[in-house]
Amino acid sequence: MANALREHFSEHGSTPLHLVLGRGGPNLVRGMSALRDTCDSLGLPYRLFGFDSDISEVIQYARRADTWMQSGGRAQVAARIGARDAQSHTASA
Repeated sequence: MANALREHFSEHGSTPLHLVLGRGGPNLVRGMSALRDTCDSLGLPYRLFGFDSDISEVIQYARRADTWMQSGGRAQVAARIGARDAQSHTASA
């Protein structure tokens, strides 16, 4: 996922988004570390949930993040990361 984000940004430019990820498995720490480093380097807001989180907790957080993005968060993220057009990705998100 971290590689895909970097590739997308390099091919399509900055995209204002808020990443919410629930993860588990044998490479949990390495995967979360890579994703955290990628989000930090791209300037993206994120929240990572581990194997000990209820899926309902992840979903509730994602819904709040979606509401925030729709009510002005997308523009805030776009301004922070230098995205050209905060609204151009709304239809495809």
